[in-house]
Amino acid sequence: MPGMYGQESFRDSSWLKSQLSAILNFWYPAAIDRRAGGYLNLLDADGTVLDGEQKHLVASARFAVLFSFGVLAGAGGDWCRDAAAEAVDFLWNAHRDSAHGGYFWILRGDEPVDRRKQSYGHAFVVLAGAMAHRAGIAGAKTLLEDAADIAERHFFRGEDLALNTASEDFAEITGYRGQNPNMHFCEAFIAAYEATGDEAYLDRAYRIADALARRIATRIGGFVWENYDADWRPDWEHRPRDRASIEAACGVVPGHQVEWAKLLGILARHRNADWLLPQAIHLQRIGWDYGWDADEGGFYNGLGRDMAVEDSRPSYWSPSEAIGAAAVLATATGDEAYWADYERAWSYALTHLVDLEHGGWFKTPALAGARTDRRKGDGLDPDYHPAGACFEALRCLALTTHPEGAAP
Repeated sequence: MPGMYGQESFRDSSWLKSQLSAILNFWYPAAIDRRAGGYLNLLDADGTVLDGEQKHLVASARFAVLFSFGVLAGAGGDWCRDAAAEAVDFLWNAHRDSAHGGYFWILRGDEPVDRRKQSYGHAFVVLAGAMAHRAGIAGAKTLLEDAADIAERHFFRGEDLALNTASEDFAEITGYRGQNPNMHFCEAFIAAYEATGDEAYLDRAYRIADALARRIATRIGGFVWENYDADWRPDWEHRPRDRASIEAACGVVPGHQVEWAKLLGILARHRNADWLLPQAIHLQRIGWDYGWDADEGGFYNGLGRDMAVEDSRPSYWSPSEAIGAAAVLATATGDEAYWADYERAWSYALTHLVDLEHGGWFKTPALAGARTDRRKGDGLDPDYHPAGACFEALRCLALTTHPEGAAP
């Protein structure tokens, strides 16, 4: 919606903070569970709670990340610190399995109803601990260290890449392997390194990226594929997936190509490897060239191995990752063309996703006059993707003026 904001405002720190603040103020205090603790993640547009029971590990961890963004960016009030602390405490006291270690997948209220241990969820607990520790939240470093230890012992098991799903006691594991939890582990361990300076975290992030976004991607055609068998051979077959275990419905997700572009660009700030930026640029172009709907705007949900569209529905979260990736690559390369991608993604989001009345982003992209689905959150995501886009764009803008070490 450049006519309302002007393209120049997309790169204005005050405007970005206002966007982040609008997200934070939608979720708090509306999402507070005053009975069982923690936060709820299925709300209507005006903040009405639609599910007052379910607590998904991913959402619980993302709330800690969300409110930590507010503390670090100065985009929320003093309440942001207390809100982040509540999210950290709920992860530790309600989701954590004191008997077997790790974190329960789904709770009702504060009682576990799905006790499986999911790699994807644990990646976000690592991220929650890292971001909250960086924001100065008490107990966050303990959470980070515990979740990182569980990840290394039970999910990575000495390998470069993590398994997907384990039983409550970690004794049984499924044969499916997915890139998605590994991508988020990469994100989380970069954040852990930035929060602590511990090189072991950076090494783990690099090993994941090198395996998935370089070695495997190069071998199979240059893109990041979603689904693998237990030996990390691509599963090319179209088959029903266990979506409750975050198995990807399509083989190529355009939003994940640009998300990897963002992560490789951030990793290149900390690790001098000559493949990182070229591969980031390559994946950015795959995401835009094959994944962007040139007629309607937005990113398709999924593509096939041949880059043909398999799921043409527009993705809620992908424009956010495109915003972050474009800002990272524009900052890293100095190429203004990436700011054009950034502005295009923001324009789409403001037209189809951002709730200008209440704050927060709708879960289903639509023009305002055609909107029928007014939900916020889906049980998994309290706008972590758009909040992260604002946060990373703020970091990139700061890097352009203070390249020696910018905040937030």
